[in-house]
Amino acid sequence: MKLKVLLLLSFACFNKFSQAGDITLTLLPDTILNEIGFSCLKIIDKREFKDNIGVVSRGLGSNNTQIHLFDNFEAHLTATINKLIPENNTNPLLLVFHNLKVSENIGTMNQYGYCDIEIEFLKQIDTLLYSLGTINHSVYENGFHVETTHNKRVLQALQECLIKFDNTDWKNKTGILIEDFEKEIVFDYKNVPPKGVYFSYAQMVRKSPLNSIDFKVVEAKQTKKLETYSIDFENKINTKLIQFISDGEHIYTQTINNQYLKSKYFGKYIYFYGRVPITKNSDPTIYLFVGITGGLVGGFIFAAFDDGISTNPTIKGAVLDTEKGTIRFVSDKCLYDITQPYPEILKEYRYSDRKLADKENVIIKLNSKY
Repeated sequence: MKLKVLLLLSFACFNKFSQAGDITLTLLPDTILNEIGFSCLKIIDKREFKDNIGVVSRGLGSNNTQIHLFDNFEAHLTATINKLIPENNTNPLLLVFHNLKVSENIGTMNQYGYCDIEIEFLKQIDTLLYSLGTINHSVYENGFHVETTHNKRVLQALQECLIKFDNTDWKNKTGILIEDFEKEIVFDYKNVPPKGVYFSYAQMVRKSPLNSIDFKVVEAKQTKKLETYSIDFENKINTKLIQFISDGEHIYTQTINNQYLKSKYFGKYIYFYGRVPITKNSDPTIYLFVGITGGLVGGFIFAAFDDGISTNPTIKGAVLDTEKGTIRFVSDKCLYDITQPYPEILKEYRYSDRKLADKENVIIKLNSKY
């Protein structure tokens, strides 16, 4: 009888966590940052993903609980910042939000809450916009009832961004002219992105990692046919949000369940080698930028397949096209497509044995062209 009662209680708790409804946050600052030397002229929402500001992972069950801001994002942030800093008609700035992400990870023994904010500060002269710099700040909390303190972490991260920027020499900067505000930044494939965690490819393009989250590679399974890595974050962040990690020398992409592939060759085409899922689609393309059909943000890359993934892994290479923002398996079709500008490389490959080493050789030679 006692066993039945315990099972019923366990099921009730599991059901409560897995069926939790969406969370709506209302930001109500109770402090005024009187020393801030600028005011908010306008909020611009340039986040890659605008449907929510975060997700929840609770208990043993999987759920789709999302976290939202009350009211319109730009309107709510404008009202919030206007309460935080006094009106300053001499230094009104535009605040561009590239990221505002919160996460909640509640397990059986540990509870973690996290918020990361990335803001670019612009000044406007006539009709021209000048960037004065980008500030990133994240807040991590480990304790009971983190599900009730998202507001606190968002406000803390927001205030720190405002203070950190005001402590720069922004008043004496001319700023960088933004010729095309809608134009995306091009990935710098000559240099490995700065060390840190990246929620999205766009963050990696901007070289804006979550550098307040420490991590270490704790396991590497390496054989002739296998090379996978596991990254330890000490449970400080919901790994479902992570797409890429850089250790300053290599980048890692998440395949599934906190398992990562390390970049073997870096350049315009970033080549990853290791265990990747099988899909029914023989030549899947994963779009990393939002706005393109099939695009995704946050989460492990290979979960993007919508045609079913086999639980039996295979060993294939995967290549990230840094210009197009896509990831594909290194198949014959993929190599045919990317070698179109260099038919001599394609011809050499066609006459090869087309083994994995031959495929990798194509990537090496293509990267040498750029």
